[in-house]
Amino acid sequence: MPSAECASARLLDLEELESDPAPLFVIRAGEITLGFEFLFCNEAFRKLHLRNSISAQDRAALLFRSWAQALSEYKPRYDFGGLVWTAEISGRNGSWKVVKARELDTNQQDSASLGKEANDNDDLSMGRIPVFTRSKAQLMSELKRERAVSLRNIPYTSLHARWESIQTMMEMSDVGVFEYNAEGKLLHANEAWYRLSSQPRDAKPDEYSFMDLVYPDDQALVMSMWNTLTQGKSVTFEMRWKARSGSKDAAQWVLSACVPVFDDDKQLIGIAGNTIDINAQKKSQEAAQAQVEALEQARLAERKFARFAQTSPTAIYIYVPESGMNFVNDQFFELTGHAHAPVNQYEWFDLISNEDVERVKQDWDGMLKCGKSSGVQFRLKKTWINQDGIRSNIWVQSSSYPELDENGKVISIMGTLFDISHFKWAESVQRRRIDEALEAKRQQENFIDMTSHELRS
Repeated sequence: MPSAECASARLLDLEELESDPAPLFVIRAGEITLGFEFLFCNEAFRKLHLRNSISAQDRAALLFRSWAQALSEYKPRYDFGGLVWTAEISGRNGSWKVVKARELDTNQQDSASLGKEANDNDDLSMGRIPVFTRSKAQLMSELKRERAVSLRNIPYTSLHARWESIQTMMEMSDVGVFEYNAEGKLLHANEAWYRLSSQPRDAKPDEYSFMDLVYPDDQALVMSMWNTLTQGKSVTFEMRWKARSGSKDAAQWVLSACVPVFDDDKQLIGIAGNTIDINAQKKSQEAAQAQVEALEQARLAERKFARFAQTSPTAIYIYVPESGMNFVNDQFFELTGHAHAPVNQYEWFDLISNEDVERVKQDWDGMLKCGKSSGVQFRLKKTWINQDGIRSNIWVQSSSYPELDENGKVISIMGTLFDISHFKWAESVQRRRIDEALEAKRQQENFIDMTSHELRS
């Protein structure tokens, strides 16, 4: 079917289209998901300012756009905005569609409407699916084919009983069952389908009226699925109907499986399918997706912290009471003098000078019990050489920040070590100079006392 359309499609001549006195526009056509977009509008179209009325977000405009995008040719004419529109596949690969308008002839419209109603009534009286016919020859051909259908040999009562049985089973099912004719008009559906789609049972079954029920973001998808079906291919896809009135859901998710229906001559006469409610599955997927995104955000935050910690000039560590060191940065190794190794291969207190181990343990025990620390200064086993050329232990200032669970128990401790060796050396120099000054003063006072005593003698 697509190949025949492409073979008969004519190439686009924009100059010819621009000079055409009839208003027309060009859109993309195809089975893939395409949004409705004006690719070209001729001068006559622009003068009538038809773009806004066609792009309007109302039911009439939506159904017209759906007809214009449909690949099937079962309804070659469409009445919209006081004009009769026709559509023609164009382009080298049949990927464009030229939609052209002419003024609506009221008498012709009434005649065509009466003729169509007569044909529909004939079809219904013979028990056939009503299909739009474009010529008397085509109608006669379809009537001949109908006589060859084997079901005509089955008594009417048997057919009626079978149909009643099928209808009863469909109405009892939670699976929505439906059938459309080739013009996009609903032929029949069960209660589950009406409930899922929110279409009133007494609504007029206009062509492509289902598009008015589709969630706006999925309209292009549904139109592409319809075009795929009209090309004779089955489809299964997820889509959303607009939410039912009073529902708290933003939309009704369904899984839809559709098949094209052909007559004995392999001509498409309808689209049949079923839909099932997948709202619960979608909510579960959304919850799982939210969890995955939260985990990804946590990993991203962890990676950012790791990058920050590795480049920090301050030694940073994370300690877990049950397992020991959980993380240290490069500056921690540099400051403590410990070789780069997995953090679980060394003991925290082994890095501390023996003279200060007990004091640090007391601070940590208090932090684990009370959940807070005021900080502690201590010496490491690693040494350094000060400005006086004397080797001594490195002094550090430890600041710890415990993380508590809901019961107030410490589950981890993040802390920093800041090298204060220079401050300690400066303090010692200052203390030594003060001591020296005091000693000099004491000696001076002793000398004065001695001199005064000798003078008195």
